[in-house]
Amino acid sequence: MVAPGETTPKRVTLNGIEIEGKHMRYVQMTTDLNEVCGLGLAQISGLAIFSEPGTFHLKRTPDGTIRVTTNTGISLTDQWLGRPARRIEALTLDNQWRDVTEYCQHGSIPVEVVQEWTERNQRTLVDFRVNA
Repeated sequence: MVAPGETTPKRVTLNGIEIEGKHMRYVQMTTDLNEVCGLGLAQISGLAIFSEPGTFHLKRTPDGTIRVTTNTGISLTDQWLGRPARRIEALTLDNQWRDVTEYCQHGSIPVEVVQEWTERNQRTLVDFRVNA
């Protein structure tokens, strides 16, 4: 779904999945939901809730690890994760993964954690890795 004009939808359904947001501009997902990206979304039914409309990319790797790139807080559902998240890590500028699990509860990456890593890395989008 792409909404390039002045008027953006507040709700759409893709592959049978309800998606909501105030100013949705873009959303794309694979039919198996192993990869989802978008701009301006607030919620993807059964998959994720965002702390505010933002930019994101989610990708499940073959080993079940979830790669998250985002500029806002996100809460992933256990349903989509397959089981509760056990470890969440942020990617540093020198390509090292730093454990941030203690700041993240129940598969959620709070907006404060995203903002901290935005400042640390001096990047708008922050990369996280979620192991369930």
